[in-house]
Amino acid sequence: MGSDRIEYCELGQGPAVVMLHGGRCSADDWSNVAPRLAERYRLVIPDGLVYPLDAWRIWLLLDLLGVGRAALVGHSAGGMCLRAMYRLQPHRVRAVVTIDSQGVGKTIMARNLPDERFSPEAAALYERNRVAMARLRPDLRGDYPSLVNIERRNLAYRRAKLTPEELAQTRPAPRRTRRIETVPPAPEPISDAGKFITCPTLVFHTGRGKLGPEDVSQEWIDQNIQAQDVEYVVIRETSHWSWLEQPQWFLGVLEPFLARTADYYRWR
Repeated sequence: MGSDRIEYCELGQGPAVVMLHGGRCSADDWSNVAPRLAERYRLVIPDGLVYPLDAWRIWLLLDLLGVGRAALVGHSAGGMCLRAMYRLQPHRVRAVVTIDSQGVGKTIMARNLPDERFSPEAAALYERNRVAMARLRPDLRGDYPSLVNIERRNLAYRRAKLTPEELAQTRPAPRRTRRIETVPPAPEPISDAGKFITCPTLVFHTGRGKLGPEDVSQEWIDQNIQAQDVEYVVIRETSHWSWLEQPQWFLGVLEPFLARTADYYRWR
């Protein structure tokens, strides 16, 4: 990455949790769940909309903030940054959470399944929002037909055409900027062959109205997820942004996992 800047938001106190957003997104993606999580955790939320997320620079930011170990949460493309962070400093990661990402291995692209797989609820949504869905990119027209999904996809389309200065204006939340004056060489990443992730891992998989828990077998998880200690959850009725559409369900899974994996004696 060419820039020496990293933008981020920080709130709360407690064991550190780093939250990494997806592509064409920003730190404010997490605004509906961050305040509640901040009641128990110190959240560090990098913003890669203008200055793209970079795994090593995020670790350097955590050094500047005095964060030793952290749980990493990655959505979509943010999960790939999470993967790179883990490979650089696995001993500093106490837990991993991915949401619709290949950061911990293969995933099933529910949006690509035939529309005949839509549940009755999703099919009814599709009929209500058929015109708006038809305006999406062809490969996304089989996605979950909710207003949240449509709005987020269209926002990404608009952002793709903007300059960095214009991109910055699309973010409602204030954020901090750090300049990484000196960037030491990154350590050699560990191999990502096999089940290289040894810390507890939570995988969220959104079914987009087409896929449910019964469609993802333990055998499939064992063969495709590159973590040794896995909790795998599937929710059928939600889009790519499950915490925006189903926040109580999302927090009901995430919070117990973070509590179970938090190291209250060694965080700083």
